[in-house]
Amino acid sequence: MSHRTVALVMVAVLPAAVSWSDGVPVQSAPASGSIQGIVFDSLVASAPLPGAEVTIDGTELAVLTDRNGRFRFDSLPAGRTALRFYHARLDSLGFGVAPVSVDVAEGKTTQTRLATPSPATFYARLCAGARPPSSGVLLGVVRDVDDRRPLPTADVEVAWAEWTVGKSGMVRNERREHATTNANGAYALCGVPADVPVVARATSAGHITGLVEIDFAQRIFNVRDFAVSLADSDATPAFLARLDSLAARGDSPQSIFAVTSAPIRFPGRLAASIRAWTSTIAPSSRD
Repeated sequence: MSHRTVALVMVAVLPAAVSWSDGVPVQSAPASGSIQGIVFDSLVASAPLPGAEVTIDGTELAVLTDRNGRFRFDSLPAGRTALRFYHARLDSLGFGVAPVSVDVAEGKTTQTRLATPSPATFYARLCAGARPPSSGVLLGVVRDVDDRRPLPTADVEVAWAEWTVGKSGMVRNERREHATTNANGAYALCGVPADVPVVARATSAGHITGLVEIDFAQRIFNVRDFAVSLADSDATPAFLARLDSLAARGDSPQSIFAVTSAPIRFPGRLAASIRAWTSTIAPSSRD
C-alpha cells in the first residue's frame, strides 16, 4: 500500500468536526444552544416559583430560579435533553415532578415551562374519589420547634362547625378531620372546607400546638406547617383543652388569660391562637 493510499484512508475515518489548516487538523467547537424558561407553582401559590433548583439529567448542571421563577442554561450540546426541578418546600410535601424533554437547537435559545402537577391531578393522587364541592386539601409538615426536625406519627386535627336548618330549627354539628404525619413529618388532610375558615392544631408525643385559623379562600390546596414544643410543660392537651373550653363558651382572650392559674409560657416560635370554632350554615338534607 502506497503512502498516498494510507493518507486517503486516514481522512475517511476522521470525524466531521475536524477541519484542516495548513495541513494540521483543527477541532471545531461542538454545536450548542441555550435553554431559557420559568418554573410555575400551579398547586399552592398559582404563581412563578422562586428558589427552585433546575437540573439537566445525566449532567451536574444546575441553576436556581430567580425571584420571578426564571432560569437559563447556556452552551448546551444540541439535541434532546431532560429537565427536572426541585424545591425544598414542595419536596417536603411529596410533590413529585416528572422530567420534561427539551430539544436544544444549534445557535438558538429554546423556551420552556416547568410546572407542578395540575390541582386535579395532584388531588387524585392524594385523595380517594371525586372532590366534594367547596372542599380542599390541607398540606404541611410538623416539626420540633427547638431543632426543626420533622416529627413522624404526629396528629393534625382540623375542626369547624356546621349549622343545619331544618323544620325543628337550627342544629349545630361539630366536624373534625385527622391526619397522621409520615416518616418525613408531612401530612395531607382531604375534605377540608375551602369556602370558610377552619381551625387546626397538631399533637406529638403528648404535646400540642395552639389553634391556628386557616382560610383556603376558595383554593383547592393550602399549606400550613406546625411547630410542636416537646420540652414545654405547658404545651399539653390538658392545658390547652382548658383554654379551648373557655374560648368555646365565648370568653375573650383577655379573660381567658386572667382566669388561667398558671402563666402561659410558649416558646417565641410557638403561638397559642385562641379562637372559637368557625361556623357555617347549610340547609338540612331532610328539607
